[in-house]
Amino acid sequence: FMIDGDYPFEFSELIVMSAFTGDAEFGKKLFSGLDYVNSGFEFYVTPTGSKTLRIQATRGGETITVSDPLNVKTFTDVSESNPHYNAIRYLYSQGVITGYSDGTFKPDATVTRAEALKMILSGIRKNLGNTGVLPFSDVVADAWYSDYVAIAYKDGIVNGYPDGTFGPGNTVNKAEFFKILLLAMEVDVDPNVSEEAFKDVDPNAWFAPYVKFVKDKNLLDAVSGLFGPQDGMTRGDVAEAMFRVMIISKTSADKFSAGLVEGVMM
Repeated sequence: FMIDGDYPFEFSELIVMSAFTGDAEFGKKLFSGLDYVNSGFEFYVTPTGSKTLRIQATRGGETITVSDPLNVKTFTDVSESNPHYNAIRYLYSQGVITGYSDGTFKPDATVTRAEALKMILSGIRKNLGNTGVLPFSDVVADAWYSDYVAIAYKDGIVNGYPDGTFGPGNTVNKAEFFKILLLAMEVDVDPNVSEEAFKDVDPNAWFAPYVKFVKDKNLLDAVSGLFGPQDGMTRGDVAEAMFRVMIISKTSADKFSAGLVEGVMM
């Protein structure tokens, strides 16, 4: 908070910093002339929500000034030009996703089945307590993902492969991912599919009902009318899909559209 020229207020008068828009935690909110150094006050603020933050300074209940919008760069490798920027920013602000210790998110990295489960179950705040036994031969109890796999199996979200394995390190494909996501979120999916939702999805395929729901709710940007059921999901793809489901739920909209985002993010 900068002031041009001499300090214009009584030294004992309190200047209060607060959020004009958005939500934030302030390291210090109250200032007086005693805090005035180098033409201003210095303070630290941490955004605690997804809305754009603007800070106001008030004196005696009246606003002195309001800052320009403060757009926080969440990860060093996710710029505003990234197609998944809003999704990643929102999920990060809600504590659903985290990045790596070097400050990156790696949006183009493919996601394993274990990673997908963690992101989905964290997103819906799934309670990991009392998960029961691990039914898969390739999932050991002390693995970082074991609780996620166990609760997902217990709740009928995953079944594994016919050979009794789960394949935690396998890349999750689109068909698998959307089934897991929609089952985890207890979405009512119509099992009857009479026509193809995409050119590469047979109506009789096991994943066709989930794909139809994806298309009806606009949870995926298809390319050339193709779904790509066997294609891997990137971290950016996963964030985008979860974001769209959360926006639909939050706004009670029939399907996702870009116009819904502004009301939630700003």
